[in-house]
Amino acid sequence: MMVPNSHQPYAGNAQVRLNERKIVKTISLKKVSAVAVASLGFGLLSVVPANAGTQTTTPSEISITTPSVTAIVGSTVSSTFAFKPTAALSATETVGIISSLTKPSASSITVADGNAGTGGNQATVNNTAKAATLTSTGYSSPLTTITSAGAITTATSTVAGTITFVPDAPGTYVYTLSGATAADDTVASAVTATFTVVVRSLAYTTGESAAATPFDTGTAIAGPANTVTVTAHPTQATGVRALVTVEGAGATIASGSNTPVIAANFLSARVTAASSSALVINTPTAGTITVKLYNETGNATGIFSTTAANTVTITVAAAAVVGVYAASKVYMNTSTTTPDSTSDASTTTTPPSAASAGTNTPVANILVKQQDAQATPTNVATADTKAIVYEIAGAGALGTSNSQRLGSYIAVAAASANDNNVFIYPDGRAGVGTITVKVNGVLVSTKTVRFYGSATTYAATVVNKHVASSGAATTGAITVKVTDANAVAVPSSTVYASVGTSDKATITASAVTNASGVASFDVTGVSTKFGAVTVTFSNASTTAATTISTTASIGVSSVRAKTVTVGLNKATYAPGEKITLTLTALDSNGLGIPDGSYAADALLKNSAANPAMTGGIGTTPFLGSAALDIVAGVATATAYAPLTGGPVTIAWTLRGTAGDASSTNLDTSLQGATVTASAIVTDANAALLTQIDALNAKIVALNALIAKIMKKLGVK
Repeated sequence: MMVPNSHQPYAGNAQVRLNERKIVKTISLKKVSAVAVASLGFGLLSVVPANAGTQTTTPSEISITTPSVTAIVGSTVSSTFAFKPTAALSATETVGIISSLTKPSASSITVADGNAGTGGNQATVNNTAKAATLTSTGYSSPLTTITSAGAITTATSTVAGTITFVPDAPGTYVYTLSGATAADDTVASAVTATFTVVVRSLAYTTGESAAATPFDTGTAIAGPANTVTVTAHPTQATGVRALVTVEGAGATIASGSNTPVIAANFLSARVTAASSSALVINTPTAGTITVKLYNETGNATGIFSTTAANTVTITVAAAAVVGVYAASKVYMNTSTTTPDSTSDASTTTTPPSAASAGTNTPVANILVKQQDAQATPTNVATADTKAIVYEIAGAGALGTSNSQRLGSYIAVAAASANDNNVFIYPDGRAGVGTITVKVNGVLVSTKTVRFYGSATTYAATVVNKHVASSGAATTGAITVKVTDANAVAVPSSTVYASVGTSDKATITASAVTNASGVASFDVTGVSTKFGAVTVTFSNASTTAATTISTTASIGVSSVRAKTVTVGLNKATYAPGEKITLTLTALDSNGLGIPDGSYAADALLKNSAANPAMTGGIGTTPFLGSAALDIVAGVATATAYAPLTGGPVTIAWTLRGTAGDASSTNLDTSLQGATVTASAIVTDANAALLTQIDALNAKIVALNALIAKIMKKLGVK
């Protein structure tokens, strides 16, 4: 890649200037209707003619629909706008709009002339529904005023129009509409709106994808004769050229319009200041091509900026091979319903039973829609259909209808219809069946079916570590996952539960596993009974018939806390170190209160200022105005030590007022109490000072030793 000369700073960036010609547009309204139609030419008058009527109000608002866009030189850019007066207008009254434009110094367009090449008004106001009522009042061109049939009111007086212009140089254009003051219609009021257009000096224009704003990316297909086109625009300043470079994916510059100077290695080109150039870039191989444009620092200096004014990135994809059907779509449904993209599953979500091998009822089916690498539709014409081969390895069998099981291999000839449907059956074996699908000899998809056998394993999960001793059931407090010998989930399996001789809780006697092989059990704590309960899960309601079992332990506790404490995981922290906080709420038996989300004011005072902190920690753990999530009586939170040394103290106020009666979740002894936690953050310089002190001590000892040796040697 050619690297721009970096000896000189870049001084050639286009500068914008305020077009000093501020144009006043007026609308003379003679009973203008609420849906006033207008055709307003933005002219070159610096003041409103005396016979234009008296301006009695300024616009109350001006808005621009699309306030900013990215564009390229020579393209038409536009945005609609709207304005309305502060008060109702009647005949002979006017409202003023002042226009101004900042633009690149090389641009020739004006406020009144939106196309420097062809001329023409830049902005218009129109309403086709009322076009028949519009007339020119005869004011000198290009000022146009409007008459209409009715009055205009503040509430319905919005008048719409369009700003349109054609940028003729790269850079930034800012078109401003301002309301003119009623006192002086040449002075802008505070009511303004702007339309900003950023015009690129380098833009992607043609290739595999269509050019679209912001024109800085594009796509291409790799090939020895394939190309894309970018358009380069110098600043248009006198004599200032542009240097365009390309790199990556073997790209080179093949040619360009308006005779650019292309380097011998075809990796860069100089574009003259007088015109733009459409540069054709070769895209021989897949990869990423980066195109950059650098502006010259001045009139024919030969020195280019070290910073690219614009960059375009082109992604080159490998050429697709016709006839290779790797893009074919393969869908599977875990039923006999024909699958599609919305019901596709790579693995069956509900494992079918291996025991259903005695029937010819399929458990899933697969649909193939053929598509080669260059095809755009989801399936190609029947005439292009290729051979399809289905194979299943492991458990299961294949069939071509929903009542005919054939075996482990099915080949569909090329003459078959395009949408080919194959069904999957159990074959009496439990385990995994892997189905592969090949189209025209190419593997396009792999699907999996898991057949479950008899249950062999139970795994219990305690969802709620503690439940309430309130006599109310806690739904789904424990779950049990049932699997077979191949670890495949077993649905529709009955699991039995028992708490034995425990009088602390009861549990759902039995539950059936869902599609994922999970059974859910409710646990009910018995009033006035507390402590741990061991639950036994088994595959039979009697011990004698049990062959599979597991146990789980769950706690039963009071919902009312007798003690609440907050602890930190350390007493001393380094600056910025992570702090782990634990809030522990125990009942009168020393057991953690039941699991759950405790609302604000259930345990902690409901206040955004709770807790109070000295030495900020960047967060607010256990915020009083937020819910408190507790598991087995404990809630956890994370904070970080401050970056400066010193003590940190955090204080939480519990709900209620001292002396209040016990609430649902808090004993009377804790009402309105304060819970604190504190730590020390070490001084960041303390360790360094300790090291310095130790070093000084060593130096003193060394000096004493040297003095003793010198004394023995008689050296003074």
